[in-house]
Amino acid sequence: MKKVATRCPKCDFDNTSDSKFCKECGTQLPASKSHIPEATETLRRTVKELARGPCSPDAEMTPDFRKICQRDTEYSYCVAQAFALLNEKKEALDWLENAVNRVYINYPFISKYAPFLDNIRGEERFKKFMERVKCEWEHFEE
Repeated sequence: MKKVATRCPKCDFDNTSDSKFCKECGTQLPASKSHIPEATETLRRTVKELARGPCSPDAEMTPDFRKICQRDTEYSYCVAQAFALLNEKKEALDWLENAVNRVYINYPFISKYAPFLDNIRGEERFKKFMERVKCEWEHFEE
């Protein structure tokens, strides 16, 4: 079976679909869309297990877990991806906004390449939000 090429977003080199990094320039490649259904189910189970309180199997994300995630850029971004995969678009956008407020402003990746955000890119709120992120990205000073 022939492996589908994964094009590098940086140098346009065609890598095999199982490559995690570009063989030409070393850039991390976006996740293969063929793995998304399997990853989505794993993530759905994991998020539900993490979100449940010890006494209530139907509980949502626990307040302590939520607070911890809200204080951290990477956790906020990961939770945003999880909610996007679960098709909880409002929650996904809320968490993504929290991550950006904590300086996660990688505009090119968020707007085009992050595969777990594919289903929220068409949302009007996402598009408007990306205008802000793009502006922050373009004016970022190290």
